[in-house]
Order: sequence, then structure tokens, then C-alpha cells
Amino acid sequence: MAMILPPFKLEEWFAKYEFSAQHQLCNSDCETLTVEELLKLDAQGMEGALQGLLSMRLGYTECTGAPSLREAIASNMYSSMTAEEILVHAGAEEAIFTFAMQFGPGDHVVVMAPCYQSLSAVMQSRGVEVSFWTLREVDEDSHGPRRWAADMEDLQALLRSETRAVVINCPHNPTGFTFTQEELQLVIEACRSRGAYLFSDEVYSGLEHPSGRQTKSLPKACDLYDRAVCLGVVSKAQGLAGLRIGWVASKDRDLLGAMCGVKLYTSICSSGPSEYLAEIAVRHSQELCSRNLTIIEDNLHHLQALLEEFQDMISMCLPSAGCIGLLRLEGKLQSRSAEALAVDAVQKAGVLLLPSEYFDFGSRHFRIGFGRADFKDSLEHFRAFLRQLRSESP
Repeated sequence: MAMILPPFKLEEWFAKYEFSAQHQLCNSDCETLTVEELLKLDAQGMEGALQGLLSMRLGYTECTGAPSLREAIASNMYSSMTAEEILVHAGAEEAIFTFAMQFGPGDHVVVMAPCYQSLSAVMQSRGVEVSFWTLREVDEDSHGPRRWAADMEDLQALLRSETRAVVINCPHNPTGFTFTQEELQLVIEACRSRGAYLFSDEVYSGLEHPSGRQTKSLPKACDLYDRAVCLGVVSKAQGLAGLRIGWVASKDRDLLGAMCGVKLYTSICSSGPSEYLAEIAVRHSQELCSRNLTIIEDNLHHLQALLEEFQDMISMCLPSAGCIGLLRLEGKLQSRSAEALAVDAVQKAGVLLLPSEYFDFGSRHFRIGFGRADFKDSLEHFRAFLRQLRSESP
């Protein structure tokens, strides 16, 4: 059958508005660095690191990734992986694609939802039947405040004899949900009982909030299960999206080889300078994540103040990790779709939000991102927009 990819709605939204909107309030990455700031982190010092970069020859690199980068990823990001169990990609998107290409008609895959579109759409375009394991918004009860939850019984009900993979994202985009360690183990056992792959998107690992339900990073799935495939990238938690370096880690070397075979049809190999800079970032990942968590925690205080001021218009399940969450329309705003509100916000106030329609998750939420240093200024413009909406209402 022909593989026909659908329009990538979320990325088309960003292509239309991201570089013209003055105030970005839905970005999924953290505060970035300059090349100089990154080089200064290197153990050999700024001069040594710069000389290493300047002396690079700009030829092809290894398809699997530079050996030193793969070694840095294995030793800094995982507890039991080796360099041979790491496959470097051009960002996370390519890794999602090369994994999805391993499946086809007759296969069934369960995908956590809401999700980044390519986690499901590429497989569906291959003729894979995808079932969605949708997170639930649970109201405040004896177990705590309103929160996002993953129902393990729902997962069990979706699994079939022909289920070949389960796709999860934790910490989750766009809700900020995290599993507990016990929940993650239940997911692994569900996959193990069927011999299914577990594709674990972990690009926000390291950004667990001190006040969240899971205050420390969970064990990586590939350290717990030999058919797990863990997705990592320096774009999100480390804030280095411009490097376009991601990877997968798995003990299933046959699968890595098959994914590398697909990569030969896409990027072939990554940029040498990007791999060099990414290696520095990986070796200093904890420092970069700590820096960005400080920004996130400060920004969340300002966001909570906004939620209190406009509790008749918006609400939020506060995220447990990451730099993003979902705001929910309340009261008088429920009569409007999230997309209509987001279009108004960007056109009238220059504030960019991401409506939930672009996650195929109804029309009552929009994603907000709070990982950047300019968040407070952008939030003030959103506050002015909300005040204007309130004044216009009868």
C-alpha cells in the first residue's frame, strides 16, 4: 500500500506563527544557550573546546553517530547501556520515523494520548492499526488535587494478541504527567507478557518538579526491559533544539540495525559540529537541566498567580515535570473553541498559544510552555489579552 502522510497540523501551526508572533507562550523547549556558553562547560575549557570545534573536518560522519557521543550518551543518560546500544538521529523526529517504519499492515500499536502527531500518524500511514490510551483529567479527591492520570485497566483493555508495541511519553507532552515507578513497571510487564516493544519517549527526563508526584527521574525503560526503545534528544530539557541531535537506546541490536537501515534513506548521518556540541551538552546534562528547572520553578509561580486571577476563565492541572502543560477553558470561555481563542490571541495580542485541536484532543485546552527566560514578559501580554476578553463579556 502507498504510504501517504497526513498534514502535520501542529508543525504547520508553528510554521505559520512561530517566527512572527512576538510573545511565545507554547514552546515545548527550555531556555537555550549560545555556542560560547556551551563551550565554556567543557572540561578542557573554552579555548580547548573551541579549538576542537575549529579543527573538525566537515565530511560525512558515522551513520550510527560519533563513537565518543554514543559513549557519552550511554554513560551519562543510562545505567546499563553501551555505546553499541545507542543510535544517533537528526533530532527526535527522525528516530520516531525510523521506529515507525518497522511496522505495517496487520500490526497493532497502542499510543498514549494526547500525543505529538508523528508518534501515531507515521504508523497509521503505514497501515498500522493504532489504539489510543488517553490520559484522564481527574478532579480533586481524597488522593489529591486535580491531576492527569493513566488508567492501567484502560491499557490492558486495549492490548491484543497482535499488539506489537506500546508507545508512551513520560514526562508527557502536552500535560506534564509522569508515571510513578510502580506504574512504569506495570506498563513494562504488560509489554513483556506479549513480547511487545515499548517505545518510551523520555525527552523531558531530568525536568521533574520538586513539588511533583515523581520528584526524581524514573529509571529509563531500556535499563529495565530488553525490548524497550528509549528516545532522547538535546532539544527539550537541555534547550539545544538547534543542534538537531537525538538518539534511541535499546538492547535490541537487531532493531537498532533495522532502524539504521531506514536512516540511510533519510539523513544518512548527522552534522559533525552538532555531534561535537551535543557531546558537551550530554556530559553536562544534569547541570543544564538544573539551570532550566530553576527557570521553570520561577515561571510556575507567575503562572499560578495568573490562574488565580482568571480562575473564572482558565484552569490547569499543574504538571509534575517538564516545561509544558495544558490550560483548560472555563466559564464564559467554554463557548469558544481553543483554536478560535488562540487565533485571536496571536492576531490581537501577538501571543502564541497551541490549541488542543492540534493534538486531536477536543477544543477546550491549549498548551502553554514555561521553560524560557522571557516567559514572564509573554505572560503579561497574555494577562492583558484575558483582561480585554473579560471586559468585552456581557
